[in-house]
Amino acid sequence: MRGARHDTHAFHASGLADQIAGLHRCGDSGYQAHADITPDKKPRGRQLTAEQKQNNREINGIRAAVERAIAHVKAWRICSSRYRGPLEKFPAVLTAVIGLHFFKRAYE
Repeated sequence: MRGARHDTHAFHASGLADQIAGLHRCGDSGYQAHADITPDKKPRGRQLTAEQKQNNREINGIRAAVERAIAHVKAWRICSSRYRGPLEKFPAVLTAVIGLHFFKRAYE
């Protein structure tokens, strides 16, 4: 695809990488060079050890929870359509949405 870029480019170009510098980042096996915590890939011609499989289950469990949370927030109308407000107010709007989500969850 012409003009296609890896997600990592957007991550760095957006400035998010600088904002969360020093924090551990979790990613899938496609992000081995770009995330601190990733599942082990199966070596060519060999199997993963029992310890590697258990490690992968734990990492994928964390990733699954994060993916569910992101999917839940995306389902909200404000996040499922194009943001039409001023760009300088977007961080405040997103912070409010996330805050409301956790406030709602506290009472469920």
